[in-house]
Order: sequence, then structure tokens, then C-alpha cells
Amino acid sequence: MKLRHIAVTMVASLVAFTVAQAPLAEAAPPKSSKSESVSMSPDGPHGIAPRAVVRFIPQTPGDPTLSPEDVGAESGFPEGWQGSRASLIPQKIIGADERQRTTPTTTGINSAIVQISFTVPGTDESSHCTGIMVSADVVVTAGHCLYNRSDRSGKGVTDWIDVKNITVIPALDGDELPYGFCSTVAWLSSVKGWTDDGDSAYDYGALKLDQCPIGNATGTIGLAPTSGDVSGVGTILRGYPYDKDDGTTMWYTAKPIEISDARQLHYKHDTARGQSGASLIGDCPGGTGLCSVGIHTNGHEINNFGVRMIDEVYDNLVSWLDD
Repeated sequence: MKLRHIAVTMVASLVAFTVAQAPLAEAAPPKSSKSESVSMSPDGPHGIAPRAVVRFIPQTPGDPTLSPEDVGAESGFPEGWQGSRASLIPQKIIGADERQRTTPTTTGINSAIVQISFTVPGTDESSHCTGIMVSADVVVTAGHCLYNRSDRSGKGVTDWIDVKNITVIPALDGDELPYGFCSTVAWLSSVKGWTDDGDSAYDYGALKLDQCPIGNATGTIGLAPTSGDVSGVGTILRGYPYDKDDGTTMWYTAKPIEISDARQLHYKHDTARGQSGASLIGDCPGGTGLCSVGIHTNGHEINNFGVRMIDEVYDNLVSWLDD
């Protein structure tokens, strides 16, 4: 399998996103019981202890000398894999479709963007979401990609996605899997605001791969919380929309944030089914690479929107990294 160099430069179309200089327009929202972490593993509910964290996690480059076998990944295509056939939450193209295909997928941050495929609980329908590698073996995505709420999705039953039926494919590019794929998962995590209440402001989570540290090969995207009014600053959103090649190719848009609420960000990134869980990506503090500042979750006629990376969200995500 041909290995490709993994660059760490940002694309020219990205408008600078300066986290540290965002004016403080409002106090941070108080901690909520909805943010209490909940997790599931193959052996049942899984507890994760909180830990002290630094205030941002930087982007890291991958190692282009590593093969899929070196990081426990499998080569070729997963058995029975057919792309996406179902959607959990609708998405929206706003006006003209301005998405552009990302290829090759092995340069810059692209290598750390993954497709997550699974079967919808209570159905035989396959579906997929988008996520990002944030460590060697942890993927951040939307909560509804890990815990399906039938009242929100209209599909299946309210339950965790089966951890034995998940495939993570980094940098998927049509019929090319440059890093192979991982199909063993140690646990899934979200928060009670999503699993108990179905509140879109808490629709985020993470999964940990089991003995498949593929992020060492792909590199990772950083995490950075924001505060205050960040409307007008630029972001990029990349993911795997179902309406493009059955979700097997990566597409992106570069757009500013339109509205920044206390817990959600609103924007005109064009998105379709399968892009749930894609990160809003901007500059890490101090220009130390690229960081996720939000997680895409929903479509709307005026603005699409997602979970904002506030301190509360960030602390939960980082507490899951080293479990």
C-alpha cells in the first residue's frame, strides 16, 4: 500500500480563527447536570474518571512511515461495507451548494478526518457519520452518532450504537483507504443532556478504538474551547456527505460563524447526511496548528448548527482521552 507524506499546513482558504483574542461578550454558562458523562463498552456501562486538563490540546502530525499493520489497522475494505443507506438527523444545503471535494485526503488535517459507519439500533440499515482523530485512538463526533434517539432521528430505537458493529476509516477517498480501517471499539461516551434529554446543545461524544492507535499514523486535530462572541470568524468543515458517492468521498466548505450562542454555533456551511460529527476547525491558540472549536450536529433552513467547544464540553472530551 502506498504511503503518502502527511503535511501539517493549513489550506489557504481558511480564514484565521483566533481563540485567544475573542472578546468576552457573556459569562460562561454554568455547569449542568446534563454534562455528566455516560459511557458504554462491550461489557456494559463504562465509568470514566475526570482529570485535570490544560486549556487546549494541540494538533499533532502523523508518522508517514507507519503502515496500517503497524498501528493495528486492517487493510482493504471492511467485509460487507457498502457506504451509507440511512440517516439519523437531517442536514441542509443553504442556497447554492458550495462544497468542494477534498483530494488527496492524506495531506494536512485531512488524514485525521474519519468516516464512522455503523448499523442503526433496531434496524438493518447502515449509516455513517464523520469524526476526527484527537489522539492515537480517540475519535470525537456527534452524540447521535453514538447514541441514537428515535424521537430525534425517526430511525430505529433509542439505544447505544452496537460497539461490535462500528468501523472507523481515516482519510477515505473513494476506493482508497490509505490508512486501512479499525473495527474494534473499547467504549462510546456522550453526556446525559443527549442520552437522557435529546438536547441538541449536548449532542457530542467520543469513541475509543481498541488496540488500534491509528492516530499515530494519521496525526490528530487539536481541541480548543472558546468564549465570548466569535461570530464572523472563519472555520472549515470537512466530512463525508451521503449525497456524494454514497459517503465515500470527503467534501468541505470554508465559512464564517454567523451566530455564537452560549452552547451552540450557527453557520452556513453546506452539509448533508453523513456529515454529522464533523468538526468546525480553526486555528489553535498561538498559531500552534488547527483545532476543533465545534461539532456539527444539525441542519436548518437559515443556518446549520452544532455544539460549541466551551470549557464544559472541552473538559469532558479531554477527560476521555487517556482512559
